[in-house]
Amino acid sequence: MSPTSTASNMSSASREEPSAPSWQLSDGTVHLRGSWTLAQLSRRVRAVQQELQRLGAGKAWNLERIDKLDNLGALLLWRSWGRQFPAHLQLREQHRPLFDRLQQVQPLQPTHRRLGLFPLLDQLGAHIASVLGDLWGLFLLWGNLLQDFFAALRHPSHFPYREISATIVKTGPDSLPILTLIGFLIGIVITYQSAPTLASYGANIYIISIGGISILREFGPMIGAIIIAGRSGSAFTAQIGAMRVTQELDALQTFGVSPVQRLVLPKVIALAVTMPLLV
Repeated sequence: MSPTSTASNMSSASREEPSAPSWQLSDGTVHLRGSWTLAQLSRRVRAVQQELQRLGAGKAWNLERIDKLDNLGALLLWRSWGRQFPAHLQLREQHRPLFDRLQQVQPLQPTHRRLGLFPLLDQLGAHIASVLGDLWGLFLLWGNLLQDFFAALRHPSHFPYREISATIVKTGPDSLPILTLIGFLIGIVITYQSAPTLASYGANIYIISIGGISILREFGPMIGAIIIAGRSGSAFTAQIGAMRVTQELDALQTFGVSPVQRLVLPKVIALAVTMPLLV
């Protein structure tokens, strides 16, 4: 490769590199140069905006020597101008649509509401109404459960035996490993925490009894309820929600099948069977 071509390539590469944004105040006019883009302004947007606001207040602006201008650069200049065009502005025609678009966008003004007696009472009333609505929905759910349960007892062929057995397997044996692990770890923690205190009284022999009784009587129901609610309850909710989105519940109602009897009742009966065993 000849020296001439090497020099030309180096000069062309240097011309293609974006120049840093710069500004200069001359004869009452702020002249901007360089590339006003995200790549050049990302680390000093606030500092550049404050400097332009201080330097260009009431001055004319000349943007004709800007090489590149993107949305961030236009927004920075627009904020520096106080969200309006300056009295004297010179810019390229290809850059004007960016500022025209910003002129059409109205800034959001946050609304500050003073908290008084009536707003607090309004919020309290809305919260109480929401709680009462949830309680009413729970009451309706239990009513539907009891109605479908006695209807299934009157017609044993319609009783969801398979759904109940499948839910028992999912909530019972499948939950034993994690329950065993958590109970084992909690037992270790209780033993290590209570051992020094009992040793000072010479009651080391009661460590095992304290750990076993506390886990079986106190931590057992609590851990079982948390694991079932977090593991099985979330799975049940996701299943019913997915069936609602895919309109499977509507299909069951179209065929004359109660969704509560086929989806909710088996899960309630299965949890009533498995929870005492897990505890």
